[in-house]
Amino acid sequence: MIEIIVIEPHALLRLGVLQVLANMEPHCKIEGADYSSLSEQAPANPEIDLA
Repeated sequence: MIEIIVIEPHALLRLGVLQVLANMEPHCKIEGADYSSLSEQAPANPEIDLA
């Protein structure tokens, strides 16, 4: 399964990108994050296909 993380500080823009990606490829695992959440926690799965 393809895993994609969208890193965008603006919530509405991040939501829009997530929706477009979900419509293009419904079988992907897609997550959203901003810069502050990346500095707080380490990624749970280091095998991410696209960030």
